[in-house]
Amino acid sequence: MRPDSGDSDDSALAIVAVRTGSGAVRVTGSTGPLDLSQDDGSLHADVASRQVRARAESGSVRLGLSRVPGRVDMGGDDGSLTVLRPRTTGASRCPCRGMRAAGTG
Repeated sequence: MRPDSGDSDDSALAIVAVRTGSGAVRVTGSTGPLDLSQDDGSLHADVASRQVRARAESGSVRLGLSRVPGRVDMGGDDGSLTVLRPRTTGASRCPCRGMRAAGTG
């Protein structure tokens, strides 16, 4: 993953990768790049990361962002996908260009 935009280049940071087969995964407080995947169970992250990839084959994915991301890539085959983005003011926007559901291209 590499940052698409923004004032911070997180490309020098190590990506934290979490992969599990079953059960619940919860990540909180991370500010660096994340790559999260789950085969069977829920995946919840409340983070300030600028780059996030989250995928669950079967189960829900919930991503709470406390700062505007550079890139978010989410997917799942069977379950719900939820993104809670940070509140912005004025002309600020959340550039979640990478956000897509599996099967939608």
